[in-house]
Amino acid sequence: MCYFCTQNGGFSELIKGIVALYTPDSRYAGAFLDYNLRKEREKVTVKIFTNDESLWGAANKESFDLLLIDGMCMDEKMEELPGKKAILSRKKFIAKQEYPAVFMYQKAMLVFKQIYEILAEETVEERFCCAAVSAMPRIYGVFSPCYPVLRERFARCLAGYLGEHKKVLYLNMAKFAEGDSGDEKGLSELMYFIQQEDKSMVYKLSSMVVEEDGYDSLPGVRHYKDISDISEEDIIKLMRQFELVDEYDAVVIDNGLENETAYCLLDYCNEIWMPVDENVGYARYIHMKNDVKKERANDLWEHIKEINKPITWYERKDMTDIWMKEHVDISS
Repeated sequence: MCYFCTQNGGFSELIKGIVALYTPDSRYAGAFLDYNLRKEREKVTVKIFTNDESLWGAANKESFDLLLIDGMCMDEKMEELPGKKAILSRKKFIAKQEYPAVFMYQKAMLVFKQIYEILAEETVEERFCCAAVSAMPRIYGVFSPCYPVLRERFARCLAGYLGEHKKVLYLNMAKFAEGDSGDEKGLSELMYFIQQEDKSMVYKLSSMVVEEDGYDSLPGVRHYKDISDISEEDIIKLMRQFELVDEYDAVVIDNGLENETAYCLLDYCNEIWMPVDENVGYARYIHMKNDVKKERANDLWEHIKEINKPITWYERKDMTDIWMKEHVDISS
C-alpha cells in the first residue's frame, strides 16, 4: 500500500485510484487485470467490464477515477457516462479529439504510465494526439557533399558502433553507394509506400531491410534519378512514418540528397556528423561550408559536428572501432 506525508509530519494511507476498463476483448481485459494485480495493485485498482450493460450497472452504483474505454465502443451512449474518460486506442496515432488516448498494444508498463499521467492532470490538451509513450528513434544524420565515399564509410561505422548497444537502422539516401548492388528493394520502394495512407511503410520496412554487421540496413535507390525525385514533402512524410516504428532505437542516415531537400532531412536529425579529409579537396570543402552557412544563415552549421578522417580509416576494423570510441561521443 502507498502512503503520503501529512502536514503534521505523520503518514496517511494513500487512497488508490479506481480505473474502469471497458473492452469486448476478453483476452486483453484478462491480461490487463493480471498485470495490474502483479505489478500495479498498490497504486491503482482496475475493474474490468466486457459489455456495456455491466459497465452501466456499475457506473450507477459507484464512481470511477477514470473510464478507459475501447475506441471501437466509444459512442454517444458512452460519452454520457459520468467521470473522466480516456480512449483505449487500437491505433498509435489518432486525430485530435475530446479525450486523451492510450495505445493498447504497447508494453503494459507504458500503458499504466499514461494512465497515471491522465489521473494526475485535470485536462489534457494536445495539438496532435500520440496514443503511445514511446518516442521515435534518435536520428543521426551524416552529411558531407565533398566526400561521398568517406560519408558512407563513416555512416556505416557509426551504425555499427551504435549497434553494439542499440537496435539500429542504416538508411542509405545517396545516388550511389559502395554497399548497394542496385538490385535489392530499398529506398525507391520505401518512398513509394510512404505515400499510402494506410501506413504500409511500417510493414514494408521490415521486409526490405538487410542484416549487416551489428545493424539493419535499407538498400538505396534502384536508379540514381530516384533520389532527384524526392521532395521536402516526402522527407516530412518519411520522418513521420518513423514515429510508427518501435523496433529501432536509432536511425543513421547517409544523407546524399541535394539542395533544400538535404537540409529538410537534417532539420529532423538529433545529431549531424560531417566527416572531412583535410588532406584531400580541402578548398572544395571550404567552398561548400561557406555555401551552407550562406543558405541557412549559420543555424544549421552550428549543429554540425565536423570530424577529420583518421589515418587508420581503411585499416583493420578493430582499429576503426577504437578510434570511434575515442572521438565520437554518442552519450546523449
